[in-house]
Amino acid sequence: AVPNDTYYANNWGHNNTAQLPVYSGSSHSGAGVGTIGFDTDAPLAWDQSQGYGSASTIIAILDTGVDLTHPDLRLVAGYDYGDNDADPSDNSASPNHGTSCSGVAAGIANNGLGVTGSGGGCSVMPLKIASADGSLGFTAIENSLIHTGDHNVDVASMSFGAEGGMAEGSSPSTDSALEYAYSHG
Repeated sequence: AVPNDTYYANNWGHNNTAQLPVYSGSSHSGAGVGTIGFDTDAPLAWDQSQGYGSASTIIAILDTGVDLTHPDLRLVAGYDYGDNDADPSDNSASPNHGTSCSGVAAGIANNGLGVTGSGGGCSVMPLKIASADGSLGFTAIENSLIHTGDHNVDVASMSFGAEGGMAEGSSPSTDSALEYAYSHG
């Protein structure tokens, strides 16, 4: 399956044919750069019976929020645990990461615009864990994880880290929230 989305050819992670452009000021040279075949083989998966995925499959994006007006995202209701309100817009002091992660996960496939997400037929639930100043707190992360367990989320995507790193047992409340989400599907 090859989607008709405007920037699909630039989504090298799906099907790397060394199509990345030469970037000005970089050490790359030639018409295209990249390692051919170093990719997810997504077109082979999309060609199977599940296609691009189902709108009933919910991918929660725990991040800076999501651009709620983005035309290339299929959204379901989420929440802003960073500021404790019902608006999970990507409007913190450090915006855009959550919207970008949403596109990577589930940018609507085969709609003739934008990118193609790995699960381009799936829905995104934005769970904002960033406060207005852009900081991420463990309480917001934990509350979002519990939210995923209580709201039929199929996949929880978390693209963030903790200063100094974390290991199992470092935060018992986070461990409990992860277990809650996992044990609730």
